[in-house]
Amino acid sequence: NVPYLTDFGLALREVDYGDERWQGGTLGYLSPEQARGEGHLVDGRSDIFSLGVVLYELLTGELPFHATTPVALLERVQRATSRPPRQLVDTVPIELEQICLKCLQRAVSDRYTTAADLARDLRAFLLTIDTLGGMDTSPRDRVQASTETQVSQVNWHGLRAFDERDTLGYDSLLPGPVDRDGLPPAVRFWLERIDTIHCKRELPTLRVGLIYGPSGCGKTSLVRAAILPRLARDVAYVFVESSAERTALDSIGALRERFPFLNETSDFTRLTQQLRRELPRRGIQRVLLVLDQFEQCLQNRAHCEQTIVPAIRQCDGDR
Repeated sequence: NVPYLTDFGLALREVDYGDERWQGGTLGYLSPEQARGEGHLVDGRSDIFSLGVVLYELLTGELPFHATTPVALLERVQRATSRPPRQLVDTVPIELEQICLKCLQRAVSDRYTTAADLARDLRAFLLTIDTLGGMDTSPRDRVQASTETQVSQVNWHGLRAFDERDTLGYDSLLPGPVDRDGLPPAVRFWLERIDTIHCKRELPTLRVGLIYGPSGCGKTSLVRAAILPRLARDVAYVFVESSAERTALDSIGALRERFPFLNETSDFTRLTQQLRRELPRRGIQRVLLVLDQFEQCLQNRAHCEQTIVPAIRQCDGDR
């Protein structure tokens, strides 16, 4: 029960890189950016990496990276991927392994953003132990299958987008480490900003969100196969294929089909205004309107500015 204070702030400077005489700090605990001598890029996420090394050592009894010389060790830290703790100690809980591996990601952006995020996942893990009366060391269904097995479960549609039938296998196609719930970073990012179950209080309310990228890069698949199937039950979503001329009319039709209490009208703005006002009275918590292929709508600037933009401005982020 004796507390210890650890400081990971000592970084390897560019002028020291490659000098075997350099002995500042403990090399096995440095982050990749520190090992590269990128002191100007070091921030709190570097400390999270170093803390991940400590956690890895606690779980397995050894460091994640090994080498015979200091220079070789720095190379390993920069380029190597640590073995999952459960390959060394099979009794390590799967959730704790996921937390540890997220700390040890080479890319800074793939790690926990803040120590508070890491602490929240650790507390949730401890709460699970208290609730279940012990640690669950058996793999969950979502991680039991290998990556190859998950990919084989995907229904390949050629040029067509993936959808809710492909959710399980599609996750394995997304980059980045999964969190304690088995969610890839891109999926977690949007769920936290859309529904009430995943939402974090410290995040700003999302009125309008944009997913952009080159045609065919997977935007529609991300939404249909990974995000929409996981929304909380209190989120009612409407999916609309945009076009240059009919985006407003198609949106009106889809919204009226989903919410029959809406008045019959061809005014998209009035319809969304009525929807915003009626939701609390109807006991509906939140509505998500997805306009897919929105770039098609932008081909007709007048249509977009006169009908789409005013309707979107009725979104308040709360409902």
